[in-house]
Amino acid sequence: MGNAYTSTQAGNWSRTSDNADSPWYDAGTQTGWAACPGNGDTATVAHAVSVDANTIVGGSPNDTTTNAILINSAITLTVAGGISLTSRGRLYSNTGNFAMSAGSTLILDSHLSGGTPRYALSAPNYNAGSMTFNGTSGSRCTVRGYDATYRGEIKHYMGSTGVAHEATYTDFSYLGAESSLGYDVQGGGNNQTGYCTWTDCGRMFIYQTEAAGKINFHHCAVDAATSRLYIETGAFTSGSATCTDNVILCLAFNWLLAGCEVTRCYFGAQANFVGNWGTAGKAVDCVFTGAVNGLVNSYIPLQNCYLYHPYTGNPHYSYIYADYRNTTIEGCIFETVADSDDGDGFQTGTWTAPYELILKNNIGLPSPAGHSPGDLLNMASDVDTLCKLTHNTWLCGGISAAMIVYGELGTPAYADQIQVQSNIVWANAGHTGYVANRFDQTPNIASDVIDPDNCSHNWRWGLANGTEGNGFNDAETGNDMFSVGTGTFDQECSPGGDPQFADSTRNLAKWSAYKEEAETVAAGLTLLRGDTSLIADLVTWVKAGFVVENPDLYEAGHDNETIGACAYGGPAIYRLTCATGDYRITPTAASLVVSRKLSAATGDYRITPTAASLLLSRMVKAATGDYRITPTAASLLAARKLAAATGDYRITPTNATLTYTPVAGGGAYGAIAYVHRRRRR
Repeated sequence: MGNAYTSTQAGNWSRTSDNADSPWYDAGTQTGWAACPGNGDTATVAHAVSVDANTIVGGSPNDTTTNAILINSAITLTVAGGISLTSRGRLYSNTGNFAMSAGSTLILDSHLSGGTPRYALSAPNYNAGSMTFNGTSGSRCTVRGYDATYRGEIKHYMGSTGVAHEATYTDFSYLGAESSLGYDVQGGGNNQTGYCTWTDCGRMFIYQTEAAGKINFHHCAVDAATSRLYIETGAFTSGSATCTDNVILCLAFNWLLAGCEVTRCYFGAQANFVGNWGTAGKAVDCVFTGAVNGLVNSYIPLQNCYLYHPYTGNPHYSYIYADYRNTTIEGCIFETVADSDDGDGFQTGTWTAPYELILKNNIGLPSPAGHSPGDLLNMASDVDTLCKLTHNTWLCGGISAAMIVYGELGTPAYADQIQVQSNIVWANAGHTGYVANRFDQTPNIASDVIDPDNCSHNWRWGLANGTEGNGFNDAETGNDMFSVGTGTFDQECSPGGDPQFADSTRNLAKWSAYKEEAETVAAGLTLLRGDTSLIADLVTWVKAGFVVENPDLYEAGHDNETIGACAYGGPAIYRLTCATGDYRITPTAASLVVSRKLSAATGDYRITPTAASLLLSRMVKAATGDYRITPTAASLLAARKLAAATGDYRITPTNATLTYTPVAGGGAYGAIAYVHRRRRR
């Protein structure tokens, strides 16, 4: 049994050369201790003390409540830079602060206890004490249990906004267990955590309760051996939360960060975003991968995220909820290694309120074997909510695969719940599919769940016609899928056919090769974990492969935008401008009868061939031989009165000017040069 020390003044822990300067000097009972607290001893710290030499303290009790060190006053115990402190017993802060300097180490060591108690660095009473771990990029702090068997814990319960839990460049390991907390930080105060790692740390719990509190969690890495990370905030009034550039390989369990934009984060296991995040809450430029069933379950919008499902069979990417606000899933990419065309991109949960779900500008990629990622939306909600699917580019195939399915898991009971407009829906050769498919597993589903009046301008390529025509299929024998006649909806659709994608083979592995790494998914994921800022580069590069080069898609959507998820990047499209207004000349399909629609400022200079139409493919030409404009030698003869200059293709009669201006394609979009960028060797 060692000695029980109590500090009597501030100073350095190991000071013994001059007893009067020692924190442990006690003039009232002796001339001063001849030593400082060490192995087997305990210490009560009531003054500012700095651990200035490698120190072991504590008697290795076989329990979790006996203190090796007690901080019993509103002072700070500091572990000096480069110093190791080993606590063989609990390190308990009653009212004080604990601070670690750059390069210091704290070991919570129970290996001599005769059991496996988990000694804690503990401040559990919602007191005013702070914990700070002040590592640097070149001199990190370390906090750990003894090993994987003899583990420690961190418990810090902050009580007010004046308290801080700050960890920078610190490595935590061997804390907690799979079913118990190893890192438990909650309460009010300022929670700042950056550039930290957690390895084999059981459960992590970070909880901010103060309306004016703060959570900043950034550039951190949590390994897969840590069982879960839970982060939550209360209802902020003036508080804030940020979460950026993290690599989370464990379960992200029930995250609720009010007003937070989760940005550039890599999730290697299931991510659960729950509750009311407010209008600003969303996930942007994130990667979701690794989970067997449900990569991300979300109450918040997702924007420009990459969802890679690593399992074959029937992949499920996300369960989506819209209980607190309109929820938009925008610009996301879905990829799978699945060996079938089954699966669900977004499966609706059991909603409790009639908010909107908007799916737009998302892309479903072919698997290496050419299979679909499954459907984009499996509609299972029976709440009178509205789902809008616009400008997606989705690959489907298989017996039941479609961009939209419903009737499998729930009973949509309301008409006009789903709007489907300006999507490209396609299937690879040897596969088939539909724009939408109604299952027969739930009888008597309402008619017109897909709103016939807002089902238009969808481009189909390689799809089956379906029982309802135009790529819509009904396998249910009760109510009709549509109240209108077969084939009478989606009439504004474009003619269909090959959209002429710039490069529809682009995926995660090919991006890795583009970045001059191995052409494998594993190499690509390694790149992203090493630098989460590359997530945006991946998403942009893959999207550039789905720029369409078929001119019929340009401005052909219900909103006069290009159909599908991406821009038009094919042959140049020009706009012909004259004194009476703008007349766009579209490729192949559209035409302008010049005698009716185009005129110069005066009547004498009117283009009047009765049946001449100007068409644009890779050159501009008239329907008859004499009225021709080419990009290289532009000329237009109309009763020998009009001539175009060769440089800018300008028609310049005496009192009128008609100008051809490129508005799309042909290099008009900056992204097109990026489309054709190849890997350097």
